[in-house]
Amino acid sequence: MRFNVQERNIHIKRCFQILLFGSILIFSSKLALAQNKVQGNLSDAVVVPLWKGKAPFSKINKPEKKLPSKGDGIIRITDVSHPSITIYPTTKSTRPMPALLISPGGGYQILAMNLEGTEIASWAKSIGFTPVILKYRVPKQRKAAFADIQRAMSILRTNAKKWNIIPDKIGIIGFSAGGNLSARLSTHYKKRIYKPVDQNDKVSMKPDFCILIYPAYLVDKQDHLKKDVKIVDQPPPTFLTQTQDDPIGYRNSFFFFNTLTQHHVPAELHMFAKGGHGYGLRTNKSNPLSNWPNLCEKWLRSIHVIR
Repeated sequence: MRFNVQERNIHIKRCFQILLFGSILIFSSKLALAQNKVQGNLSDAVVVPLWKGKAPFSKINKPEKKLPSKGDGIIRITDVSHPSITIYPTTKSTRPMPALLISPGGGYQILAMNLEGTEIASWAKSIGFTPVILKYRVPKQRKAAFADIQRAMSILRTNAKKWNIIPDKIGIIGFSAGGNLSARLSTHYKKRIYKPVDQNDKVSMKPDFCILIYPAYLVDKQDHLKKDVKIVDQPPPTFLTQTQDDPIGYRNSFFFFNTLTQHHVPAELHMFAKGGHGYGLRTNKSNPLSNWPNLCEKWLRSIHVIR
C-alpha cells in the first residue's frame, strides 16, 4: 500500500493519537489502583444504635438535618438525637483486626461526616483497621456526647468477636471537638457517667491507644488542662498532630502532650508550621503536614497495633 505525503502524515498522526490515548488509559488505571490502595474500600456497613429507647441526658428530639453545602465538599449534619456507630467489618474468613473508633469534629455543633468520618475510615481500612464512625449527639450536648463515646467503646469491646475485632486493640481517633471527646475518654474511662444499661456496660471502656488531630478545648486561658480532660485515669499511648497557625490554638495539643509526659504516658507530638484547622486528610502535598497519616501509621506499627 502506497501513501502520498499528506496521507502518510495523517496516518502517522492517527497512530500517535492512538498510542497517546492508550498510554493515558494505562496511566489512569494505575492511578485508580493506587488511589484504591491508599484509601481502601468501604462496604457492608453495619449501623448500630447506641441506646435502647431514650438516650440519657437528651436535650433535643428533632429530625436529624443535613446542612446546606458551603461549597467545600464537607457533609455537615446536626440535630443528632439518635446516636450510633457505623462499623465496616472485615469478612469472617479473615483474621481478626484492630479497630479504630472515629470521632468527627464540628465544635459540638455539627459533625463533619465525610471530612473527619468516612474519609478517615477509608484511610484506616487501608492500613489494616476495622473502622468505626461515631455519630454522637449535637448540638451543644457535651455530656450526652461523652456518654455516647463511653457507650460506643463498650459496645465495640463486648461485640469484638462478632465483628472480627481484636478486643485489646481498639483505639480512638478524634478531630477538633471529636479530639476533645477522645481526650476525655482517654483520661476518664473507669467511671461511667450514665447508669449501666445492659451486658455491654460490664466491660472496660479504656481505649488501647489514642490519636488526636488538632484537638480543641483542652486548655484554658492559663494553659491549664480543663476539668473534663484532667488526667484522672492513666491514658493509653497517644499520638498528636498540630499546627502552629491553628486558629483554635496549638496550646491544646502542646500542653496536653506536656501533661502526658509528666504522667509517663508514651506519646508523640508532631507540630507543623502551617495548615490551620479542620483539614483532615485534605492537605496540600507540598506542605509537610500532608505526611501526618504516614507518621501516624509508623507510630501505630511501633506500638504493635498494626503489622
